[in-house]
Amino acid sequence: MISEQYGTVFTEGHYQDLQKVYSIWICPDPAAKRQNGIFKFPRTMETVYGKSPFKEEDYDNSEYIVIFVGKLDDSSDNQIIDLLYTIFSNDITVEEKKQRLSSVYGIEMTREIESEVFEMCNLSKGIEDIGMAKGAMLEATKAARNLKKAGMSVEEIAKILETDVNKVEELLTSSEN
Repeated sequence: MISEQYGTVFTEGHYQDLQKVYSIWICPDPAAKRQNGIFKFPRTMETVYGKSPFKEEDYDNSEYIVIFVGKLDDSSDNQIIDLLYTIFSNDITVEEKKQRLSSVYGIEMTREIESEVFEMCNLSKGIEDIGMAKGAMLEATKAARNLKKAGMSVEEIAKILETDVNKVEELLTSSEN
């Protein structure tokens, strides 16, 4: 994001015109020990030896924020985490999300907002489906490779995996990369 500023925010060697970049990572389903936390990673400089000629504005050009969302917790006093849980949770229906966004967070449910809530619900489901499909593909690739090592023909592997020969060849080729 910093290098993308070249040609738009600054040109030639005018690096002093760089703007600070904030990168926010939202982790919707972290391990239990990481849930319900917000962490900031600023860029700093430490002088190991000598007198530094650098000012903070010379190197403080990015900052990373990581938000670990946990389960909805009635004792939580952090509305950002609770709001993100409401938006990204697979445990809450679309209707419950709309009701909660309206009543708890005061977000007016216009057609546009309702559409975005629906899209976000489908987005998390889509991401989950992609992850599951990739996992299934990895397992099929592993199975095809093991059956091939056991001396089975591509035709026999296709029959066992209930797929066609071309798919088995594709699995075997992808496992070699």
